[in-house]
Amino acid sequence: MTVRDHFGETMTADETRPFITFYDDTTGERTELSYVTSANWMNKTANLCVDLASLEPGDTVAVDMPAHWLTATVMLGCWMAGLRIAHEPASVPVAFTSADRCRSDKALAADEVWAVELAPMAVGLRPGPAMEAGAEDFLAQVRGCGDFFTPPAPVTGAEVALTAMPGRGPKELTHDQVMSAAKDRAGEMGVGRDERVLMTTQGRAPLDWLLVPIAVGASVVLVAGDGSGADLAKRAQTERARLIP
Repeated sequence: MTVRDHFGETMTADETRPFITFYDDTTGERTELSYVTSANWMNKTANLCVDLASLEPGDTVAVDMPAHWLTATVMLGCWMAGLRIAHEPASVPVAFTSADRCRSDKALAADEVWAVELAPMAVGLRPGPAMEAGAEDFLAQVRGCGDFFTPPAPVTGAEVALTAMPGRGPKELTHDQVMSAAKDRAGEMGVGRDERVLMTTQGRAPLDWLLVPIAVGASVVLVAGDGSGADLAKRAQTERARLIP
């Protein structure tokens, strides 16, 4: 099963339940997306990848963005379109970066850069490095993309999801392997099925904040930065979530 298949199972059971709630206390942002709203963003992103970025199933892209609800949108949309995401900098046709990272190693290794403005309520790029570099404006374009997506070719669990992996282990991981790792990690973290959990972005890889919730049909409250114990405990109570240190 693909990442999207696992996501779809939970959405089918209750499409209106929250999938990701994102807080950034430096800006005052609180953004919450249900499973069905997230799916709409995924469809639009997948259509952007195929129709505007001219990507095909099996192509490799780079994603250089912090833990954020828009990062979830980009990664899940890319996987829906049958694309591989490079973990380490690699020569790729397209890179998706947050607006402040458009000159990173991953972005510079790409033929085309799509910059994502992460500022709250942003509808497109603001003046800054991304505009100066001539990056494509993700938010300005993705909203006009279709709400439904049909992949050009079927995507299966045996397709590669992650490539250019670091270390001495496998250099590629399939959708099946990624979701198996997410289920194992959910066990390590103690995240149960249908649970609502809260965690900070500090030191968290997408495996923890994105794939673990999908693997067990959970809901995640993601707080930017490292937070503070008292604030996080109060927020977890308000959000009816269990705090994961």
